[in-house]
Order: sequence, then C-alpha cells, then structure tokens
Amino acid sequence: MSDDLELGKYSREGQDHAGSACGAAVGAIPSNCHSGLADEFLDSRNWKRMPALNACAEGNEKQAELARQTHQIGKDMLEQCLSTDFGDADSMLFVMTGIQINMPFEFEDYFQPLSFEVRKKDGSVVDLYQEAFGSW
Repeated sequence: MSDDLELGKYSREGQDHAGSACGAAVGAIPSNCHSGLADEFLDSRNWKRMPALNACAEGNEKQAELARQTHQIGKDMLEQCLSTDFGDADSMLFVMTGIQINMPFEFEDYFQPLSFEVRKKDGSVVDLYQEAFGSW
C-alpha cells in the first residue's frame, strides 16, 4: 500500500513516487483488461481464473481482487506439492497461507493470514482459521 493508500503500489525509501508492489501481477492487469489475455502472468493456464478482475472497478477494488486471486493461485500450486508422507502415524502438517502487506513508511508491514489448517495422515483436513484468527 502506498503513502496515498493505493493498493498494489508501494512507496520505497529513496524513491519520489510509489512503484508496483508486484510487477508481474500488477503488470498483467492492463493486458487482461484490454485483450482478455495475460500470457506473461505467473502461469497462463491459471490466468483463466481471473475473470473477476474484469468485473471490478478500477483502483483499490481491482488491486484487492488481484491479491485475492494471486493468493488462490499460489494456494492451488502449494496444494500440488503438499504431502503427509513423513514421520509416524501421529504426524501432522500445519499449513498457513496469506498475503504479505507492505505498508507506507509510518506503519509496520504485516502478514494477513487467509487460511490455517492441519492435515492428518488419514487424509482429513481440519480448518483452524476461525479458531486461531476469528472471522472478518
């Protein structure tokens, strides 16, 4: 978030203007909005899940949706490589995902958790998010 509270932009020390917070993701928005294509965004097959961006207004709303969709793409990619094939029968895997939020200089940066779960050897998944963080 920039000093002017713009999502998707970050005011870096020593620069006189806010720059892109995630060049690859933010740079893909104009391509998607004008042509419906984003060949250079993270993984082109995942870009098909971004139609919500077309429905968004400009500015912060579009940037917030981009962050949500990019998080989901990352979470889907993580899902493909997770395994509970370790340890003994009682071993569990705890998985937390979220978004790193870089704030303007006068504020501390923070991590916004978006999911928190435990995966057990029997294949069950227990959602711990609400218990740990409440609802928002």
